[in-house]
Amino acid sequence: MINEKIGVVGASGFIGSRLIEHIVLEQSAEVKAIVRSISSYPRLARFDIDIEIGDLLDLESLYKAFSGCSIVFHAAVGDPKIIIKGIENTILAAAKTGVKRIVYLSSAVVHGYNPSPNTNDESPLMKSQPFEYNDSKVKAELIIKNMRKKLPVEVVVLRPYIVYGPRSTYYTTSLALNLLQKKVCFINDGKAAFNGIYIDNLIDAMLLAAEIPEAANQNFIISDGFNLTWGDYLSGLSEIVGVSINEVPNLSVEEAKALLKGKSKRETLIKALFGLITTKEFKSFILSIPTVKKIVYKYPDFTRNIYKKFAHKNKMEINNCINSREDTGKANLNNVHLDEEWINLMLCQSHLPIEKAKSILGYQPKIEFKEAMNRTDEWLRFACLL
Repeated sequence: MINEKIGVVGASGFIGSRLIEHIVLEQSAEVKAIVRSISSYPRLARFDIDIEIGDLLDLESLYKAFSGCSIVFHAAVGDPKIIIKGIENTILAAAKTGVKRIVYLSSAVVHGYNPSPNTNDESPLMKSQPFEYNDSKVKAELIIKNMRKKLPVEVVVLRPYIVYGPRSTYYTTSLALNLLQKKVCFINDGKAAFNGIYIDNLIDAMLLAAEIPEAANQNFIISDGFNLTWGDYLSGLSEIVGVSINEVPNLSVEEAKALLKGKSKRETLIKALFGLITTKEFKSFILSIPTVKKIVYKYPDFTRNIYKKFAHKNKMEINNCINSREDTGKANLNNVHLDEEWINLMLCQSHLPIEKAKSILGYQPKIEFKEAMNRTDEWLRFACLL
């Protein structure tokens, strides 16, 4: 049980807001929500807590936001600049204002999307990754490693891979809706390792990381530890949304890469053709027709609206025309959402170890997978997303 004042950076986000709910409902600690702007206030207004503006890129604002806090949770997300400069400023502000410990949410992708089988909490980070987010998290952790040596504040790093459950946008809500719209595909039968952690299990780990003395300046890979596959997870979501898992198409890695390459070429062609009909040259050509020219000058607003509708309609027709030329055997894949990240997620072969978190933090996932999916189902319906 934490009895000291807590600051939560990224308090209005998916993880930060759930952490505050848990602290308010189940902990005796005083909590301060730290948000980037006042637009985040409404989501937190239901709690009787302090809300402070703290911009991760503005060191002075963090001095004020961290004032009086003994523990700071860093659960903010953002672009590479916010990720990298944000953790540096967080540590500097914490050290100056007397914060004892920071709990920083990094990501297991610092080891890559497909870590080697022997990867553990102490394994070297995978530098220069092709994914901007992954690379930014690596750089953030390297800053932490360096600043731990220079400043008195303790920094505990947690590395979840996939966080799912209520309010998870990408890995729960979007996936569930994409399953309904037949936009999801398996790769290699969904046998890839699913290193997921249910949101409430992550919150438990974060609180343990804040209060266990032995956790000081340690790094922890964290997950449910259930050794599930992506097939298991998508089967659970499919059951929630009422879609047969057998309806989800399956591709080999080679087929997925070829499909993604084809989609990229198609999108490039669509943009090129659409760009052509919206050029000044095309407009000049149309206006060079005497009858059209008279109508345009007589009815400018009307013709402007007609042109916009024409351009939009032609973009759709170009898209449909190109799609209709696709191989008919793959026609049902035209709607599949596919990108490099999804392909890489489906290549993960290793279940990451959580023995260190169990040993030092005393972490044990309290919410089993079946219960996690039941709670996710209830929330999706409560939020009117299904």
